[in-house]
Amino acid sequence: MNPHPYPFKKSIQELTFADLEEYFSQKRRENQHLEFKSGEVTIDKILKEVGAFLNAEGGVLIIGAPRELERPHDTGVCIGELTKSSFESVDTVKTYLSNDIIPPPPRLEIVQLQDSTRNVFVIDIPASPAAPHQVLRNGKYYFRDGDMSRPARHREVEKMFANRQNGNLQIQLKLDKEVDDLSLAISIENLSSKTAKNIGYKVQCLPVRQMERFVVEKYFHKTLNQHQSWKDKVSIPYSSERIYIQVDTFGENLITKTKAAFVAIAKTRTELLATYYSEEINAPSPVVFFETNKYLLA
Repeated sequence: MNPHPYPFKKSIQELTFADLEEYFSQKRRENQHLEFKSGEVTIDKILKEVGAFLNAEGGVLIIGAPRELERPHDTGVCIGELTKSSFESVDTVKTYLSNDIIPPPPRLEIVQLQDSTRNVFVIDIPASPAAPHQVLRNGKYYFRDGDMSRPARHREVEKMFANRQNGNLQIQLKLDKEVDDLSLAISIENLSSKTAKNIGYKVQCLPVRQMERFVVEKYFHKTLNQHQSWKDKVSIPYSSERIYIQVDTFGENLITKTKAAFVAIAKTRTELLATYYSEEINAPSPVVFFETNKYLLA
């Protein structure tokens, strides 16, 4: 269920204490899709984190994680023993979330691991087609920004309402190095309650072998209902150790979205040097992003 990056090799329903102990046996840092809370956390902070993930790209919240390290440069870093949450059960957590967040969160997965000294909840929170979600206790909308959850800006809330009305596609990209080419896996999911029609994507890349620019454009000639996705792959004939890739998605009555990246290619892997997503607040145009960062191709 998790199109966002997921930290475990097992599904959330298969997790055990041993999995969490192994995970936190080394330093783990919070990020755009991952938040840790020790057992002492209050419900107000849980509502804030869940609301922020719902309104952004989704994520995983662990309640009962080790306490954060307190050294100045280790903010948001956890390692060591799990802690004991005061929440009684999955139903207790679900009741708080459904009563204190509006619209109520859809499609949450919550598991509880409990023994005499530990009580841990792992919550998998997908990006929500019903965003924006408001925390009723304080009337605020929250948004996930890197490793922080903060009050959403007016423009961000406006954009979420527009996505709900006009339809909303989520793009997921995965780049793998093959013998002679790069394999770009594309997943386009309809997060809106509106049926998506005439969906397409356009991939552009440069430099590539024997041509100035590589361009592929495809259309999906079926409809996508809510939470349905279209998956495809594109082989890119790269000719340099550094390339630029841009992917645009579009459809009838849908907001066009763009993801782009400058990529360094090593023998067995790829590394993102700079990334762009048109949904980010105050994002420039893709042209401005390219012109600003094209020195990375040198």
